[in-house]
Amino acid sequence: MSAKIIRLADYRSRAGASSRAARRTPAAARVSFVRALMAISRALAPVAISLALVAAGTGCHPMKRGPNVDADPAPMTAETPAAITEEPLTPVKAVPAASARSPFYTLAESARAKGDLEGAREALTKLLTGSATVDPAERSEARRMLSEVSAALLAKGGEKYTVKYGDSLSVIAKKHGTSVEALKEANGLKSDMIRAGQTLRVASGPVRLQVVKSAFALNVWMAGKLYAQYEVGLGRDGSETPAGTFEVRTKVEKPTWFHDGRAIPYGDAKNPLGERWMGFKNTEQHQGYGIHGTTDPTSVGKAESNGCIRLRNEDVIELFRLTPRGTVVEVKD
Repeated sequence: MSAKIIRLADYRSRAGASSRAARRTPAAARVSFVRALMAISRALAPVAISLALVAAGTGCHPMKRGPNVDADPAPMTAETPAAITEEPLTPVKAVPAASARSPFYTLAESARAKGDLEGAREALTKLLTGSATVDPAERSEARRMLSEVSAALLAKGGEKYTVKYGDSLSVIAKKHGTSVEALKEANGLKSDMIRAGQTLRVASGPVRLQVVKSAFALNVWMAGKLYAQYEVGLGRDGSETPAGTFEVRTKVEKPTWFHDGRAIPYGDAKNPLGERWMGFKNTEQHQGYGIHGTTDPTSVGKAESNGCIRLRNEDVIELFRLTPRGTVVEVKD
């Protein structure tokens, strides 16, 4: 009886052990599975890294491990993740900041903002006629500002003139060394009609033009002060614009070009004169020279003309209004 009890207890013990082993089997299987995955990962790591390098454009061979070919790859663990090398991005070039404004330009802006137009014009005159090199973009802005400041000064300044019986704009303009167009612009006139007793503002002092060939610039001086500056085109090699002192004799809108015995009308593609012509008085040394517009704005600022002084059409139209017949033109190297 006791022997049966012992065998029964032994059976139960073995059954319990088998049951506990059975219960441990799934966990053991999971451990084995994880270990297998880690082994596979370790085996495939070099291939994955090489393929990633190739995809990144490094040009590396797929099976090349690195400088030490015999070394085994580092184990794939949570603490040491596989590093994928990527080609560095090409740095983006920084856009250069706009060049600082010159002191004279800054001074002109400040004076204009305060309502000191004369101070602004004085600063712009020093900027545009000085010997210092000026950035082309700043020079263009300074020229625009000078024209605006000068027009405002002309509209609010100048001497007052009371129109008399028998006066006309041309008579008044001749008396004061200005042009009919300048009188109309300064007084906001839409026509040439004026009446006795009417008060006009008249710019005091004569207009004088100065062409500086080395700077491709034309300065407009009015009463001894710089009124405007324009970029010009000049004569090409073999047809250079002559230096000297000239006088504006003729003024023509929409001019015809007389060339090689032919008259080429305004608007013809072969007529290079543009919108306006201001012809110089002929001398023994120089005939046929003058100031005009152009059908080729890209030639302004260059030496490409037949010897005349050319401006962009919008500039020559403005200059035409300011310049009376008889105006002195100085052309210097």
